[in-house]
Amino acid sequence: MRGTTVGDLYNRYIELTMAYSQSISILTDMPGRKLTSEITNSIIARHPVPNPFELEMLDCDKDLSDNITTELGLDMSTVRGLVLEGIGAARDVIREINTRYLPNIGALSKFKDEAEEQFLHLAREYGERHKRYLSKLIEMTRSSNRQDSV
Repeated sequence: MRGTTVGDLYNRYIELTMAYSQSISILTDMPGRKLTSEITNSIIARHPVPNPFELEMLDCDKDLSDNITTELGLDMSTVRGLVLEGIGAARDVIREINTRYLPNIGALSKFKDEAEEQFLHLAREYGERHKRYLSKLIEMTRSSNRQDSV
């Protein structure tokens, strides 16, 4: 393999997993608890959320990631599979936000006061920014995988 090491892929896996955990956390705190609970429960049923303490322990200095993967007994194939699972989870979150939450924001705002309206505006803005971040992570991971195939 040229370009990407198992450690590089491991770092992508950790970044994707952290972004996924953050996405679930954000959705949980968004207005419309009944809707967000349905969405998060649906996503979590397909992609369980990692224990945050375990995730924190897996995070490491990027210079040590190759050594960490060796210590954990992770090979390129295993880590690539974990990255692909992470991409699937991130895509699932994006799809659920686009198809189930964002279309209902207008209905939620009819029942909110001015402070909540401002929050919804910021939530929309942050949601879009977060989706771009997830998409960028997916694209960075894809481009790393394409370079490996060459």
